[in-house]
Amino acid sequence: MCERNKLLNSGLPCESIATFWLEIISGCRALEKKLEIAYLGPQGTYSELAARVLFGHMVDLVPCDSLEEVLERGERGESDISLITS
Repeated sequence: MCERNKLLNSGLPCESIATFWLEIISGCRALEKKLEIAYLGPQGTYSELAARVLFGHMVDLVPCDSLEEVLERGERGESDISLITS
């Protein structure tokens, strides 16, 4: 899509196209099953931002108090994804 956009000289940044597609995919995925993503909280941290950038806005984010809790939620199947950032 980005290459085609460049050929058409639309002026729309490639990052915008990637963001559009991310949200479309996130919404379509949520129609099947809304993902639950555990991350090291609290809300407003870099980990929450990373989850939004990676998975879009149509997911449920669960802030956790410890790295152990993030991993345990994934192991127990309580969350679909345990997100660990560095």
